Amino acid sequence: MAVLPRTSRGQTEFEVNQLNPAPDLGANYVSTISGRLLGAQRFRLSLLYAYSSNALVVRNTNDLSPGYSPVVGKVVTSLHMMHVTGAYGITDWLQLGVDLPFVLSQSGEPLTGLSSPAKLDASFGLGDLRLVPKLRLFDHRPKDGFGGSVAVLLDAALPTGRGSALQGGPLRLEPKLAAEMVFPWEIRLAGNIGYMWRASEGDILDTPVDSKLTWSGALEVPIVRALGPLERAGLVAEVFSRLSLETIVGAKVELFGFSGLLGFGAGLEDATLTPDWRLFASIGYSGGFGDDSDRDHAPDPAQTDRDGDGITDDVDRCPLEPEDKDGVEDEDGCPDVAANTVSDADDDGITDRFDQCPETPEDRDGFEDGDGCPDLDNDRDHVADVDDACPLDPEDLDGVDDTDGCPDVDRIPIDVVINFASNAATLPEGADYALDRVAVTLSSSPTWTHYWVEGHADDTGTTQLNLDLSQARADTVRNYLIAKGVDANKLTAVGLGQRQAVRDNQSEAGRLTNRRVEFRAGPRSVGADAAAPSGDPQP
Repeated sequence: MAVLPRTSRGQTEFEVNQLNPAPDLGANYVSTISGRLLGAQRFRLSLLYAYSSNALVVRNTNDLSPGYSPVVGKVVTSLHMMHVTGAYGITDWLQLGVDLPFVLSQSGEPLTGLSSPAKLDASFGLGDLRLVPKLRLFDHRPKDGFGGSVAVLLDAALPTGRGSALQGGPLRLEPKLAAEMVFPWEIRLAGNIGYMWRASEGDILDTPVDSKLTWSGALEVPIVRALGPLERAGLVAEVFSRLSLETIVGAKVELFGFSGLLGFGAGLEDATLTPDWRLFASIGYSGGFGDDSDRDHAPDPAQTDRDGDGITDDVDRCPLEPEDKDGVEDEDGCPDVAANTVSDADDDGITDRFDQCPETPEDRDGFEDGDGCPDLDNDRDHVADVDDACPLDPEDLDGVDDTDGCPDVDRIPIDVVINFASNAATLPEGADYALDRVAVTLSSSPTWTHYWVEGHADDTGTTQLNLDLSQARADTVRNYLIAKGVDANKLTAVGLGQRQAVRDNQSEAGRLTNRRVEFRAGPRSVGADAAAPSGDPQP
């Protein structure tokens, strides 16, 4: 028989059960309450069964001698509870929750020392009814995977349970602040902090039962999201401190509007009101009131938006997967690639809704790739792209190489070639006179809009050296022409190195001829390589 020690403050009737489930259990965690609300005209009903082992024990912490057990009596060895919980969204920002607990059975040693001895044999009874109004302060729906919510609530426990049987306590009012953060993959982290005010205070088994600060924290990690009828499955972990410090872990699942929860808890301290361990399980259902236009006898989701993509659940084909807002079927609520719900018959990455050629795949050639049609002749010069050396520049049909698809860059109609000394990029003697004539021709010619100054080299030295040397020669000539009044925007200097020799490099005369700068004219979009006559050697 456990004898309660007498204290100066007297005894108090109180509630042994310290697991207070969230009224909207299933939509939230187990005991921790998030900042989210169900939404207007939405409801959730749940049943939660919980078993606690050694929920109330007598401990003597004064004797610390070796081999001495601090447990001197087990007042409540087993406690079986059933909670009927419910929540209803009055508006999108106001919600009312209810928790009606029942003690199914409890057992332990007889108690003496109370003004009225606890009658644990009279096990079944009603616990303290909880009313939990909740007001939303802030709710930022997840965007790019991140979101958050904040709410204030009042957890009011009414003294409906029998205190003499340790099934209920005095009136308790517990205002709380509830907050939650949402991370990518819908990982959720929540916390509550509050102050529990008790209408009467005292000591039980030398343990103060006073008004005090309360707190809790919770983490939910989803394992499965939106897989067929399975809306969500995940793991939950919590730590909470009321009159005891405990931790709980569990697994939850949501399916066809129903939710299930199975978990285990344990005390984190050797205290009078801390159970050794507990088991719990729950089942719940969520729905809503309003027009059920599809006549499926199941309430529609009203104006909630659980994935926070701006598309309400009643029209969202993927209510737990946010729309990716990529310009492709953004009104269906599904991420178009991940959800695999977008039709693309030709599998070219452009959905049929926007594909002008839904049965023929886009050729992805860099030309009008967004219309979904293969572009067989981008420049429309009647030379198919597969045979067109310049698919984006139309052939000029001037009688010169008209089958290659490229506009033909012609030599300027003046016979001027500047030859350079070996390994030199400075203008040779007499070159200024010839270049002055070129400057006059280029400035006055209305035929061409752009001119190419091409530098060349012989094969003496390395390929890179000759490429750099030819570029320097072309730059020298271009700079001279600009100084003589030729528009710089009309001149492009390009070094071609040794790859377009016009004579054999085996003789000094041949090498001198190859060390040259010459001029070509044509559209600016045509490079120097494309401008080379077909008879010239190619790289």
